[in-house]
Amino acid sequence: RDWSSDVCSSDLAGPILVDVVVTPARVGPNEVHLTLAKRTGGPAAALQVSVEFSLPSKGIEPIDVTLRKAGVDHYISTGLSLPVAGDWRMRLGVLTDPVTEEVATATVTIR
Repeated sequence: RDWSSDVCSSDLAGPILVDVVVTPARVGPNEVHLTLAKRTGGPAAALQVSVEFSLPSKGIEPIDVTLRKAGVDHYISTGLSLPVAGDWRMRLGVLTDPVTEEVATATVTIR
């Protein structure tokens, strides 16, 4: 899935839909907003949400993104800085119960 704009959506395999905003999608400080929803409608509470960015073409290993909960279904990153332009790999993990993690990966273009 190509998430080369600031706003993107993901359809995780499983019961959760995710809307993702990466802004300003430029080198330097960025903010990630995640909103989770149940496939059947309404907010989706998760036990844990994780995000990481990597840029294998430049040898940059995964950077863990610190998230703070901003509501039942809303998470916001804190302190994320992406140091170089490129097509970054974003990995999103949503722990839906103690043993089930739904995972999606996407490309986010940082200009």
